[in-house]
Amino acid sequence: KMEWLEPGGDSLRPASAATVVSANGDVHDPSKPPGWWPSVTTWPIVKGEERRHKVMGVEVQEQETFGVDYVTGRDVIRCLRTVLPEYSEDELWEVSDSLMVQVNATYGPMPPELAATQNIALAAEDLAEKLERLGLYDAHSCAVAKALWRLAAKARLTPDMFAVHRKGFGVVCHPDNKRGVKAGDLVVDFLGELYPPWAWQAKQDAIKTVQRIRGMRESGPPEFYNMQLERPAGDAEGFSILFVDAMHHNNYAARLSHSCDPNVEVSLKAIDGKYCINFYAKRDVKAGEELCYNYHSCTDSMKEVEAAFCLCGARGCRASYLAFVGEQGNSHVLKRCHRLVERQAALLAAGDAPARWI
Repeated sequence: KMEWLEPGGDSLRPASAATVVSANGDVHDPSKPPGWWPSVTTWPIVKGEERRHKVMGVEVQEQETFGVDYVTGRDVIRCLRTVLPEYSEDELWEVSDSLMVQVNATYGPMPPELAATQNIALAAEDLAEKLERLGLYDAHSCAVAKALWRLAAKARLTPDMFAVHRKGFGVVCHPDNKRGVKAGDLVVDFLGELYPPWAWQAKQDAIKTVQRIRGMRESGPPEFYNMQLERPAGDAEGFSILFVDAMHHNNYAARLSHSCDPNVEVSLKAIDGKYCINFYAKRDVKAGEELCYNYHSCTDSMKEVEAAFCLCGARGCRASYLAFVGEQGNSHVLKRCHRLVERQAALLAAGDAPARWI
């Protein structure tokens, strides 16, 4: 049986026997109001202690991270294919993924004053030497090393085509963590200042006012140090959207980069009577691999989309970490999924709801 967060948020009890779990995971309990959130869990216990995150410096580490854009990622695959024509797309992208891990291993430890744009050649040479130095003289390793040497040579001849760009501080699986991060592991919980919608909008208006007074212009894509926490309708306080701002008070969750093919996912949990935004590994993560999640951010500004170019280097890269929803995106959703009559009916139903749910 699943457990539920009780009204008041300070106690747990099992769901009623009449609870029904549908095929898509939705939970229906006649004793609870619609929309009740079922995701109640506990913090994992590691070596007899409660663990809320992977240990920094032991299991994970923060460092400068680098990546390539959508076009460069395809250019790398085309170059590799000239030496490995018999390799499938999946095999070529596996080589590319290993190269992206090496990019962070090569450039990450370098000093902060290092130029923000580098050439992929050095990382390709490092990975090729590593394959040869490990004595992996099987046909696959030799072929991949040869392809990487070809890539390095071409990158030095045409550096503009094979640039790697600094993304800023990120989080990688510690190079000495031989176990890696296993699928399903809790990576970290998200920490930040909590704002109700009215306070968040007031803060944003105040920031824009100060920028205007000081003659500061908005440039580049927006900052993403905040998350929206959707408080479910079944909560004692009622449905709401809360903003968690990690700009000033945070932990290393705020430094995880975006990826269009992430190895980490975000999930809202209820632990000890409190909502928690937790990051879990979607799949096994190898030592040295960067931990990333999908920002799932959208905008109605095409300028912001164009400025927010993605550097994940993944096969499924969308070229931008912002999704364009169009100027009337919200209206389209309302018209398709929640028409005027339905909204009025919901309003009337809410007015007639028993007092204990209001």
